[in-house]
Amino acid sequence: MDNSRVTLVDHPMVQHKLSILRDKATSCKQFRELVRELALFEGYEATRDLPLADVDVETPICTARCKQVSGKKLAVVPILRAGLGMVDGVLDLIPAARVGHLGMYRNEETHEPVPYYDKMPEDIANRTVLVVDPMLATGGSIISAVTYLRSRGVTGEIKLMVLVAAPEGIEAYELVFDQAENFDHSLLEGSLITHRTVSLGQHTRVFQLRRADFETYDSLVFLNLASRGVTLQSPLHGRKIRVAYPDFDVLLLWTVPGAGYICIEPWRNAPDYTDADGDIRHKPGMIALRPGQERSLRHTLTIE
Repeated sequence: MDNSRVTLVDHPMVQHKLSILRDKATSCKQFRELVRELALFEGYEATRDLPLADVDVETPICTARCKQVSGKKLAVVPILRAGLGMVDGVLDLIPAARVGHLGMYRNEETHEPVPYYDKMPEDIANRTVLVVDPMLATGGSIISAVTYLRSRGVTGEIKLMVLVAAPEGIEAYELVFDQAENFDHSLLEGSLITHRTVSLGQHTRVFQLRRADFETYDSLVFLNLASRGVTLQSPLHGRKIRVAYPDFDVLLLWTVPGAGYICIEPWRNAPDYTDADGDIRHKPGMIALRPGQERSLRHTLTIE
């Protein structure tokens, strides 16, 4: 796991309060108080690298050279509704910060988080944004929130504050295709393709990588994608890998359960169907070349 952009706040008092927070015997009143206190503790770390400027302050004795926060102003954006509990703790630390609100729900057809409520400060694009949500699970909502804020013009730093995080959420990646796609995975029987498909997302450019899909289907085979390029990216880490395959018609995705990688394999054609007649000339995607003919197929990988 790459933790280069992850800060674990392991202060003894944070660990103590977190243990009480997670105790099933903790009352609702105490739970809310602890969320606020933990958000304040975490806020110290989240703002540790804010730029400072020298200022002269008139004290009762003399003029003193001090430090004050400078640079971009801050905005706190909770993901509704759970994130609201952390807002007051952050505002205790940064009272001048503006607050935005972002509500999201899961689309049962595309399996993607969809914004249903958006109320942001008018100058959100010019602010450093702290996104707050108590739980980072698979990372889908957080990725969508960061992508949504970027679409609203936020070009500066976006930081995520959570109280509990799963490893899958920290390492969450997504595939962004060139065009909106219907992700219909073609089911396999052994090494052969059937005519049966399973929908893993409809009318979207973004395909969320979920361990459960690979545990269920081993590998994912997409036969009818219009896109000829895809970007593997993590909005949380800022890393991107672009795979372009203009001369390939089939895309295969696979990994090994528990592994820290994903294989993106463009194929010129797919394996035989279960009802294939065995004649290679009838195999979809085959290219017939006469003696002396040549054919080049392009496939590029760009790491950003």
